[in-house]
Amino acid sequence: MKAGTAPIRGAALNLRVEEGCELRDYEYDKNRCVKAVKEFIEKYNSTSMELYSKVIHHPHVTTVLEHVGSWAEAVRLAGGLPLRNRSKNEVIKAFKQTIASLGYIPSPANYQKLNLSPSHMSLYKNGLTYSNAIQLIGLPYHFKRKRIPEGKRLCPMCGVLFSPNNGKQIYCSRKCLDRFKSWKYRVLRKMNKKCPRCGREMDYPISFHKKKKHLKYCSNCRLHFNLRYLKTKEDISTMATKSTSVNFQPHILEELAKRGPQRAPIVNRDLERLYTLYDRALRRVKLTVDEACLIVDALNGTLHDVTSGTRFWIGVQDSIEMDELDEKWGVDGKTLIEKLSKLDDLTAMAIVDAAERFWCDEKSGDDFRKAVAEHFGIG
Repeated sequence: MKAGTAPIRGAALNLRVEEGCELRDYEYDKNRCVKAVKEFIEKYNSTSMELYSKVIHHPHVTTVLEHVGSWAEAVRLAGGLPLRNRSKNEVIKAFKQTIASLGYIPSPANYQKLNLSPSHMSLYKNGLTYSNAIQLIGLPYHFKRKRIPEGKRLCPMCGVLFSPNNGKQIYCSRKCLDRFKSWKYRVLRKMNKKCPRCGREMDYPISFHKKKKHLKYCSNCRLHFNLRYLKTKEDISTMATKSTSVNFQPHILEELAKRGPQRAPIVNRDLERLYTLYDRALRRVKLTVDEACLIVDALNGTLHDVTSGTRFWIGVQDSIEMDELDEKWGVDGKTLIEKLSKLDDLTAMAIVDAAERFWCDEKSGDDFRKAVAEHFGIG
């Protein structure tokens, strides 16, 4: 530092930074050094200390080393991967980025021939083999075959021998190609600090602190996952305790098999559709509370399948004629029977389902009219 000069501190230094003035080396601290290294990595797409010393003059490499401790640590804090003194996780991450940028899974001999980084020696120093590294980055390894027949190729995704249609074909089918492309695009998007699912810019601030966990997805994808899947760990634990076994009739099993091999999600999906349609049908029929009470009273102790349930109004008519339920609940019996006899099958089954839910509810005896209105959706 020259005689008669003093380092600028506080608000004056911040003002110079905001105005875009170039700072002197003695005015840099650790955070500003890390920020400068981060800008260098984003601009030149490199973490080489030699390149930094050639193109960046402030802060100088020695200033960065003085404040941070080492170039590798400065690169780590800036969110990059150092070229030297890497940890095992950093070697695996660099290997993952190399395979994604290459665009296909090379054989061990081809990888060594291309002289890619990290090298076989770097993998070996961290206790890794090429096959282990491939599996750790989420890809299959099928290069164990010693001899491949002439005119055949080995698919790196499924390990099947196939005859290529042209000299550029690497994968046996479109399915294997799409599997690798899906993996590759997710890795490349994460490399470019974008959302791995949709490819949009990450709209959350990214911290480079060691103990800070980065958000994996953008706000749109996070909202999508929150709406589609369970939101909290409490819901997951509650769901796990509700696992149960159910016996199905043979014809129901045949219908389930037509809709896919996974029975549980199909049953949940179809029941959700059915119950939603029931609710909509009950809102359309527009019953009064007295009419609903009469129907519930008439259906007490009855069991209905699809055939009898669509004609439940016949039992209601018998109850009106024999037990005089219309006088009990103050309802015009003839008008109600005319309304019920004209209902479609879905609405009829929705009314039967509402009456069954009422009689299965243990709290229905506290306030009969209120419970009936609740189960029939009458406001």
